[in-house]
Amino acid sequence: TLLTPEFLARHRNVPWGSVRISLNSGSAETYERMTGKRHFDRILANLEALCALRDDGRRPFSITLSLVVGKVQMGDLAKFAAIVHRYRTHIVVEPMYDNMRDLS
Repeated sequence: TLLTPEFLARHRNVPWGSVRISLNSGSAETYERMTGKRHFDRILANLEALCALRDDGRRPFSITLSLVVGKVQMGDLAKFAAIVHRYRTHIVVEPMYDNMRDLS
């Protein structure tokens, strides 16, 4: 949520190497269920700005989206994969080890 277009503009000359974003869902509904917050659309807008910075050609860097897999996210895997594909990011998928709020 902090990588806003304004933040990225202020830090345009930072030599980014790699950025990892824990998206943990493929939809706003799942994100809200996981976090209790309605930030999914804002995160995707910020991701769009981050990808534009990556793609401007000045200083290439990698972006990785991560997903912690629990029973809630299982229905979102195809949507998450579509986001990874659309933004041409790397991917990390990790198992959830705890049964936090009955989500895993």
